[in-house]
Amino acid sequence: MSEQPTPQSEAERIRNKRLARLGGGTGNTSSTSNPSSPPAEPTAPAPNPSTSTAAPKSVSPKANTTASPTQASKSSSLPGSSSTGRVTPSRITITKPIAQETHASNSVPKPKHSNVPFSFARWEEDTVEIVFGVALDKDIAQRKRLVWLKELSQELISETPESPRPLRCKGDHADQILIGRLELDPQRMSDDPEQISIMSSIPPEQTCFEYLVGCWKRLIGQRAAVIKRAPPEKDLEKAIALIEKLRELIISYCGLTMQDPSMFPQPNTTKPLGGAELLPPLFALASANSVFSATSPMAQDLILDPSSELQPFLSDLAKRFHQDGLEEVLGGVVRSVAFSPHLAVGMVHTTATLSSTAVNPTSWRSAVAALECLFSIKPIAAMITTLPQWNPDIWNQETRTGVKNGSDHEKSSILGMVMRLGIFARDWPAVLVSYYKDFDQMPPRDKQASDISLKASLTSLRTSLYNMVNSIVRAGPAPREAFLAYVGRVVALNGKRAAMRFKYETQASDSFMHNLHYVLLRLADPFMMDYQQLDKIDLRYYERSRRIVLKDQTRINATPPEIEEWEKGADAGGPTPNFVSDVFYLLTAVNHLSTGPISNYISAIARHVRDIEKELEVMERDESWRGGPAQQQVEAALKRGKEEISKMHALMESMYVAILDDEFTSKSVGFSCFVSVWLLRMVDPSKQHPKVTISLPLPQEVPLVFKVQPEYAFDDIVEFWDLMMKYKPTVFTAFGQKEIIDFAIAFLTSTWYITNPYLKSKLVAVLAIGVRPFRQHTAGILGNALCSHPLSLKHLMMCLMSFYVECEKTGTHTQFYDKFRERDIAEVMQSVWRDSTHRAVMANFTSNMQEFVKFANRLMNDVTFMLDELLTKLAEIKKLQLEMANKEAWEALTQEQREDRTSKLRAAEGIVESWVIYSREFLALLIEFTDSSKAPFVSPEIVGRLAAMLNYVLDQLAGPRASDLKTKDLDKYRFDPREMLSKVLQIYINLSGEPAFVQAVAGEGRSYRKSLFDRALKIARDKVLKSSEELETFAKFAENVEATRLAMDEEEITDYPEEFEDPLMATIMKDPVILPSSKTVVDMSTIKSHLLSDPTDPFNRMPLKIEDVIPNTELKARIDAFLSERRNNIVEERIKSAADENQSKMDIAE
Repeated sequence: MSEQPTPQSEAERIRNKRLARLGGGTGNTSSTSNPSSPPAEPTAPAPNPSTSTAAPKSVSPKANTTASPTQASKSSSLPGSSSTGRVTPSRITITKPIAQETHASNSVPKPKHSNVPFSFARWEEDTVEIVFGVALDKDIAQRKRLVWLKELSQELISETPESPRPLRCKGDHADQILIGRLELDPQRMSDDPEQISIMSSIPPEQTCFEYLVGCWKRLIGQRAAVIKRAPPEKDLEKAIALIEKLRELIISYCGLTMQDPSMFPQPNTTKPLGGAELLPPLFALASANSVFSATSPMAQDLILDPSSELQPFLSDLAKRFHQDGLEEVLGGVVRSVAFSPHLAVGMVHTTATLSSTAVNPTSWRSAVAALECLFSIKPIAAMITTLPQWNPDIWNQETRTGVKNGSDHEKSSILGMVMRLGIFARDWPAVLVSYYKDFDQMPPRDKQASDISLKASLTSLRTSLYNMVNSIVRAGPAPREAFLAYVGRVVALNGKRAAMRFKYETQASDSFMHNLHYVLLRLADPFMMDYQQLDKIDLRYYERSRRIVLKDQTRINATPPEIEEWEKGADAGGPTPNFVSDVFYLLTAVNHLSTGPISNYISAIARHVRDIEKELEVMERDESWRGGPAQQQVEAALKRGKEEISKMHALMESMYVAILDDEFTSKSVGFSCFVSVWLLRMVDPSKQHPKVTISLPLPQEVPLVFKVQPEYAFDDIVEFWDLMMKYKPTVFTAFGQKEIIDFAIAFLTSTWYITNPYLKSKLVAVLAIGVRPFRQHTAGILGNALCSHPLSLKHLMMCLMSFYVECEKTGTHTQFYDKFRERDIAEVMQSVWRDSTHRAVMANFTSNMQEFVKFANRLMNDVTFMLDELLTKLAEIKKLQLEMANKEAWEALTQEQREDRTSKLRAAEGIVESWVIYSREFLALLIEFTDSSKAPFVSPEIVGRLAAMLNYVLDQLAGPRASDLKTKDLDKYRFDPREMLSKVLQIYINLSGEPAFVQAVAGEGRSYRKSLFDRALKIARDKVLKSSEELETFAKFAENVEATRLAMDEEEITDYPEEFEDPLMATIMKDPVILPSSKTVVDMSTIKSHLLSDPTDPFNRMPLKIEDVIPNTELKARIDAFLSERRNNIVEERIKSAADENQSKMDIAE
């Protein structure tokens, strides 16, 4: 088989024939094109862009064509040319041009069709002439206003003298005709009047690419015309074949001239040449439907109509050069768009940024639309993923190339440059200036208008980003893999974003991560619906894929040996993870690096604002600077502080607009619920959840596959629920309530599945926020669901009380305070208490006295601690306020002393605000339980301490020190002493009928006084804190307590044997027991009370359970006998005393 000629050799053959005819040589020729023409690839601010223009690849002819496009020489040596290839200027006469090619590329001569039968030969001649805008015959060129290819005409006549006249253009000569037209040099000088006339017929400043695009457009017109004319089928087939042949020829040379614009003579113009000529119509895409209409002068200035011609043209380019140099043809165009100033300056601009860059306020839309168009064509999308700038390599120390961190990767990658657009003011400060200037002074309608405008821009951007990525993943396996590899590298380079503190400038921006998060959510949409594809997720993904490395990640519940065991069990020859698994796990990782860090930043801003507000409050409260030398300085500081607060509020607003967007939150809720169901399916023994409700409690043995999952998979979904419950609870009105309740109750019922106590606490926090009243939802978003959900009705109360007891033992030095960070458990319990089913479950739980006593003990301890802290801090605040109110004494203090006292006041106020909330909730809970479940609270282990706590609080609220609580601005702390007094009295009333409680209150010797109860009763009557029936009950209770106290005083036994005394309480024992390890004898009630808080022997700290104590029956018998004897003696003494008194009265009477 003979070797097929290359385009270069074919072009040389044609050229040499012409030169031989003209008497020229075949030596080296030089281009006559504009030497100052820019390169094919416009300069772009991409990292390490290729600035040199590589030689175009050879273009192989397609199998179904009869001629291949050829690469023409850069110029031809012609008679009269100088050594530089230019014609020596001579005195010539310019005649009227033979023909003038129309400047408007889409205005072409339209042949007039008569009713004569269709002739393919004639149609072929007309079509080739019209498409290329040329003619081989001088008269035809003049008549049809075409360019006369004089040299080619003479060459063809010399080759085939017998050819019919006039000589017409044929498809067989298409490549020669096109080369002949392209080689016409408008700058070439000649003394041949006909040649001068030919050159004058070429539109001025028309580049080769513009000419070729015009040919393509005329070809499209001819195709539509011939189809509309409907010739015979065979003729139509030949016509379409010719059109496709011409199309491929034109497109081939379009690609070649884009690679090397100096390939053919170019006009002397300042216009960019090569691939840069595609940029104007690409950038005009965003406005194609409005400004650039078909009749718009601006549209006519473009070589391609963005709305109707650009995409078909790009499709033809992609089809022709796919796997044949598409990167060299369009790679530079892609880089020019991606790294253009249109994207670099962001979506929002100020006057300063607009004046410093050659962009307009909507330039970003132009670049995004251009990229979206390029990605929409599969071969181009596939080609883009092969560019070096698609997924830049990680930094290599040896070669000193690559990206060092997530920020570098974002700004060096094609997708990163468009995904980093956004409205987060931390990334784009212009948002604050353009939309939220003086935020705190903006009218609400202006804020709303700014929010709507930013949201509309963000929605447009997200839609385009998803379209780009969707085009990539649908372009084939290789592009899909390239995208997944890109996301994997993003995760690897941005792991520090998950830390509480990190250098923001070294990590990908919030805007980038948020947009990537959204795109992945859209990709996950199909498999998240109805939970039908849960089983498609590969549980061995982390071992079978290296996209995500968990080396330094905390696991849910696995020890290092268990992790090693799991990894060893992975099947090395297992199947490659499917696309569903890839998207699911990458989305889980990106979610961890996106919403969580953004939420943490919002919290940090809120804390910063609170700190500034407190500082300003202190400065305004301390008026010593007014009228002094520091007044101007302090006023300036106050102004700066208020401006900073306004700026921080605006910063948070920009973030809220993004993360609370309806579409984003809806999809995020769907994903979080999907992950929760996936985790529950993992621990469900039946593997049927959610089709079949999971059975609780879960098995004691935790599945290893669940243990080894990264903790963030669990944590992030709960954190997201918490965020949404706080800022946008309505997102759960239509979806998600069941999944939240399933997940929370499952793991609160089986708390051994989670080692991190804070994960459990967050579950309760979500439920607590979910039951808080919100707009028309009086029971909160979750309140009604908690009272109807089967798992909730069966397990909620029990798991809350069990967790309440367990959460005391978090193992940290702040364990006691951690529990009060939220009033979560109390809130949830109060919310569901109105439901009869929940109360019935509670009744069953109280039947297990030992367990419920533990709960009651914790509750009482917490209430005691909170009330004591609250009342103490209120008294401290009152003292500091009085000190500051004494202006003379205050000003006498040094500045350091004033700052110290002010700092103490702020600290006390901060604590009081929290304790007021906590005490109110926990007192309400105590009221509920003492009303319905009295037995645990009058047990020997509890009743004495409960009485002591209530008497102490009553003394603070109604005793002599009550005035200490009357601080300035009580409403500021939301503290109402009368409300608290009412709650305390209610607890007394609830237990007033219990003899053990009456006796405990009477026997409490620290705070109890009859006058105290009388005073409390008077306040309650005067302030109408209780109903008349409740006041009567409390009055009778007070009488019974006083009577009991008097009786106890008479029966008090103090002189008992030392061996009968409890070593901890210093009271006589009633039920002595022996502790097995220390052999110490204590009272049963004493050790029970101790074990509620500390499961060890109090004398040697050895582990101890109540079941292990040994009853001391012999000592108990002796104590009982002693007490019986003493009681008998007391009775006898009373009888004798009464008899003596009677005798004395009789004697007196006598």
